[in-house]
Amino acid sequence: MLVSTAAASGARRAPRLRTTLIVVAAVLAGLVGTGTAALALGGDAWFGGDRPAVSETQTPTVEPSAQPSATATAPPTATPPPAPSQPVVRVPATCDDLAGVHDAENILELPLTRVEYPVTLANASAFSDQRVGSLSCVWSGDGEPYTTQAGDYYDLRYTIVPGVTDSAYELYTQGEAWVDAPSVPSLSPDALGQCGGSGLCTFIDHVNGYGLFFTASLPSGSTFSDDQVEQLNELTARLDARVHQLPAPEPLWQPAGATLAGADSCDDFTGTDTLDRQLGVTGMRTFKSDGGEYAASLFHSSSQVHAFWCSWSTDEGPRASATASVLPGGAVYFDQFRVADPSFDWQPTPGYAGEAFTSSKDGIAWLSVVVDDGWVMIQSDTTDHLAAIAPTILANVGAR
Repeated sequence: MLVSTAAASGARRAPRLRTTLIVVAAVLAGLVGTGTAALALGGDAWFGGDRPAVSETQTPTVEPSAQPSATATAPPTATPPPAPSQPVVRVPATCDDLAGVHDAENILELPLTRVEYPVTLANASAFSDQRVGSLSCVWSGDGEPYTTQAGDYYDLRYTIVPGVTDSAYELYTQGEAWVDAPSVPSLSPDALGQCGGSGLCTFIDHVNGYGLFFTASLPSGSTFSDDQVEQLNELTARLDARVHQLPAPEPLWQPAGATLAGADSCDDFTGTDTLDRQLGVTGMRTFKSDGGEYAASLFHSSSQVHAFWCSWSTDEGPRASATASVLPGGAVYFDQFRVADPSFDWQPTPGYAGEAFTSSKDGIAWLSVVVDDGWVMIQSDTTDHLAAIAPTILANVGAR
């Protein structure tokens, strides 16, 4: 199973509804004119001559010039920020806004460290939550995120997925992990979850167009106390209410230029008849695919960007198998995957569009192609089989 998913039985939940300050500066200036007076004296007065008449002239008054009228100075035009070159978080909040480390520490009763939650599944579609701009908040007692539901350390995390539709949430709840999960009407009509009686507490909800996934775990063999269960329920209720108050998410990031068409079904990759012919076998059938208990993303976020994965296999006769996954707009995540799982020895490989890399691991041949801001990953049981099926799959998802 790729990602824990589940469903609640019973009636489905009803869907929920969802400054330019211009400063004008004026500079006023005035010019004031001044007058002068001159007095002329005759020189003979100094030598006893008749006192000359004194003539007095008056300088004309100079009127002050008119003040210029106030003029508005337009503020400089703000330079817009450059468009992002890769997916960005679309949830208009931070972890501290919603539920932060102090909340987690108070419940788990020990210091916690904020950590990143790495995706280690060898599947491009598994990065769909990040691709659609989800907000993921993870705190761990050992500074490492847990990788299984029964982890060996304390952990509390939640993910807010934007753009979740009613149908996507409904489909997600049909997965195996949630099929028997009780509803939580005290939280919301759509909430499912369970807390108590074990060292795992988990909830999901569909709130205001966002999908909310919450989980807290204790080391194997530990059980949450009644007080911790009460605190976890209260924290989940507060988190749920804060998500309900969030404004609409930011627009979904898309590449500026061409990108992959992606896939929404196994047939979008290739057909079983085509696989039979290319692999020299008969009876290739769809074995597993994205969705339900095999969903590689939360709340089927993959459907927002036409990300998908599918695997095929034969039941009898000559054996052959293949798996393909695609993530349009997700080129950046191939490098993240290489860091998260260094066990792959990826080697640059010519002959494909964009940048191509091949690797062999556990007897399986792997191909990753990064092209048009997208990522395609294909695997097969032999190198020859991989080379036979890859061109068709790549062409069908737009990697030309």
